Amino acid sequence: MKELVCCCFVVLGAVYCRADSASDNLEALKEERNNLAVEMHKKRVEMIKNDKALRELQKRIIALYKELAIRIDNNPEMRKLIEKREALDRDIRALENGDE
Repeated sequence: MKELVCCCFVVLGAVYCRADSASDNLEALKEERNNLAVEMHKKRVEMIKNDKALRELQKRIIALYKELAIRIDNNPEMRKLIEKREALDRDIRALENGDE
């Protein structure tokens, strides 16, 4: 009986250590992924800064995005939704500031 209990504790201990190890490994992988994302962002910025063609392409994309946003925001249905959101934002700020 003692051997069975000892065996159970050994197995449970091994499972717990393995879960701990997997959790540590998962956190390390997530941190490495986050660091890689930062490195990739910095490299993209550097590439755009140093490459005239990429800079021009980025400028065109930004201009197109702005035009798209203006056209969408000027749609009558979208205008109503934007105005409703702005009214909600005002109400929320008033309540947060205690201006009931």
